[in-house]
Amino acid sequence: MARPGSGLPPAVVRGGLRYLEQRAAEAGGEFLVERREPDGIRLLWTVPVL
Repeated sequence: MARPGSGLPPAVVRGGLRYLEQRAAEAGGEFLVERREPDGIRLLWTVPVL
């Protein structure tokens, strides 16, 4: 998912999105949050397909 705009505050990335990172890791995948300059974010959540 990519979203233009003001991005996310660092506290949200560290706290609110931590659960998605944990769930992806438990399933053998990964979760990435990329800041898009000058503003916006990109979320990438991947897990293996069984």
